[in-house]
Amino acid sequence: MPAVIPPRPFRISFSGRVYPSGLHLNIKIPFVDFRYDQPEPFDARFRISIVESAINVSCEFSVLFPDYLYPLWHKAQEFAAAAVNVGAFQMGVGAITVLDHWTDMLGKTSPLALAGANLAGLCTVVDQDPDSGKFDEVFKLVFFEPALLIALNDLILSNINPHHILINCHRCVEAIRTMIAGPGRGAKAWEAMHVALNVDRAYLQFINDRARDPRHGNQVHVPNDETNEARVRAWKIMDRFLHYRLAGNQPLLPSLFPLLKG
Repeated sequence: MPAVIPPRPFRISFSGRVYPSGLHLNIKIPFVDFRYDQPEPFDARFRISIVESAINVSCEFSVLFPDYLYPLWHKAQEFAAAAVNVGAFQMGVGAITVLDHWTDMLGKTSPLALAGANLAGLCTVVDQDPDSGKFDEVFKLVFFEPALLIALNDLILSNINPHHILINCHRCVEAIRTMIAGPGRGAKAWEAMHVALNVDRAYLQFINDRARDPRHGNQVHVPNDETNEARVRAWKIMDRFLHYRLAGNQPLLPSLFPLLKG
């Protein structure tokens, strides 16, 4: 007997583009079925259409719950990127997949920018006053130090590709350690980072432990709350490092930057 597929009465879609704009990708994937186990079991079916590099991913799903948008976007982004990457590999080109709009169940299309809400406000090195000059100071720091430019880019891109969160956050933290202590992976290098940013070993080890398997190609499941916590910690460490650079590479004062621990 054929398998009984549960009904999927809800439907939304995501849209975006393949960049650079000079690519002319045309791909159609009739459907991909996926079963979610969290926050409660439900089934989803994705249909992917890429016409002249314009992407549309429709999604039918069986259970409506309050936070459905992020996991569905996550999987739509993953499926679309897989299709684009196969096409780019065939063509021998570079390509970036961006899904930045969604259409709800009533047919209304809206811009989309999803990230962890708990990241808002973690950047304290740049204030809200556009005339303070802080943005320009940080911009110059980042622009004139290639290693810092790459580390910050890794951190920001972790919000675009969910599967890269742990890998990119770990790369960012390791880059900061190297910029503080110089080349080397020993205890002294990490200790220099602990002193400079007032952060203890366990706080950093949390990121390292969860990134160890993914960065070695072993894509094990890491719970979403732990992945998000790793990103929060990396965000805070980058913020502290920028403060450290602006202070002339002087260790941060504990009175202003309490110990990050645990």
